[in-house]
Amino acid sequence: MSLFERLMEAGSHSIYALAEQYRMDLTISAVVNYLIYRGTLSDGLSVVNSARPSLREVQNSMASLSGGAWRQSGRRQKAA
Repeated sequence: MSLFERLMEAGSHSIYALAEQYRMDLTISAVVNYLIYRGTLSDGLSVVNSARPSLREVQNSMASLSGGAWRQSGRRQKAA
């Protein structure tokens, strides 16, 4: 049994369920909402309005961070 579950069973008054979340990616939030919150958790506007980068944008970022040693497939290659 987790610490959270033990605190709930003990009647702790410092445990609150979220009504709205602002940090999780929408995909992760959907899983948490389904498994834990039974559909009662909503996503804040900052999450809903945030644009997800495309795969191409992520690959370009990785290439610039690694000095071009990152191929489009996402695998590292030996630097020349």
